[in-house]
Amino acid sequence: MENLLKKSILALVLVCSIHLLFAQEPKPSQWEIKFSKAKVKPNDTVTMFIIGIIPNHQAVYATNFKCDVGPLATQLIFLNIDSGYSVKDSLRSVGEKSEYDEIFECNFTKFKERAIIKQTLVFKESEPLIKAYFEYQTCTDQLCMMYNYRFEIKGTKVLKMENGK
Repeated sequence: MENLLKKSILALVLVCSIHLLFAQEPKPSQWEIKFSKAKVKPNDTVTMFIIGIIPNHQAVYATNFKCDVGPLATQLIFLNIDSGYSVKDSLRSVGEKSEYDEIFECNFTKFKERAIIKQTLVFKESEPLIKAYFEYQTCTDQLCMMYNYRFEIKGTKVLKMENGK
């Protein structure tokens, strides 16, 4: 009987280990940045659009839910604010859907398939250097991951974009 118990425990450990070994991390969403104007003059107000393609069976949490616990809302962090540009208004999600989460007992807004996030900027110069990143959380039915996406922009031209963790 004791031998059977040991074999059962060993089999259970092996099955769990194999599951963990083959579990895959969700693919990060693919992002691009566009602007409402191609050419900008000093003192122009321009809208920056952060557009994401979200892999199947995933969701990205939006910027505007008010739950005390649970997943994190998408955030945009500027690293060199006021060096040729300033931020106007708050970060906004466009086209997100609200869903009630029974675990956290709260309504969360999230994107599926495609995300659009916009931020209004005032350019003090025609081609300011913008260094920033945004953080977002993506979830499947089984797993949630945090990602950050770093970028550099000169005026309205994207110089560098990196998807990371």
